[in-house]
Amino acid sequence: MPYIQVRVSCKVTEPQADQLKAMLGEKLPLMKGKHEGVLMVEIVDECKLYYKGSNEKPIAYVNVCINNKPVPEEE
Repeated sequence: MPYIQVRVSCKVTEPQADQLKAMLGEKLPLMKGKHEGVLMVEIVDECKLYYKGSNEKPIAYVNVCINNKPVPEEE
């Protein structure tokens, strides 16, 4: 099961979260043998994130974990 965690320093509205989840699901087939039907997404907004010691600009951190082996392609 792929798990994608997105942490952002700004507020994310429900429509924005839905749009982000959909975009991540569209890109998932790039990971051989994976599809949106097995995807878990976590979106955490308003995190205290710092880059180079600063948090003045919006920052995002995306972590992608793929558990289990990809399903072999059908022959």
